[in-house]
Amino acid sequence: MTRALWKALDQACAAVSDGGLLWVSLYTKGPNYRRDLALKQKYAGSGWWGRKCMKLPWIWGFMWRRLKLGQNPFLWNQPGGRGMNTYHDLVDWLGGLPYEVASPSEVQEFCEIRGLRLERLEPAAEGGCSVYLFSRGL
Repeated sequence: MTRALWKALDQACAAVSDGGLLWVSLYTKGPNYRRDLALKQKYAGSGWWGRKCMKLPWIWGFMWRRLKLGQNPFLWNQPGGRGMNTYHDLVDWLGGLPYEVASPSEVQEFCEIRGLRLERLEPAAEGGCSVYLFSRGL
């Protein structure tokens, strides 16, 4: 997290020498960005009790989904694919500021103007991280 996504990406592009590669992962822009940002700002501005109250509806949702699937709702806090359990993944997402996003086309154009070529893109849905691999002069 940089608080200056485009400045950081510009500096990263400038550091790629001839024959070099740049690998970067950025949150993907979508129509819910302003809503998600406002939620994260509210969470960050809440005290201990406020943050606890904001997490509870999410936890109840996790439990409800498990119950609807015929699973034990009290086992909602499972290990996830990002190396965290459900609870810590939720806290990481809610508290994830700064929250800067970019569309794949914006990132590709930005880097190409700086002399890099997109070699590979693994796009993600909004809120996920799209992964980019750029090269200079390969």
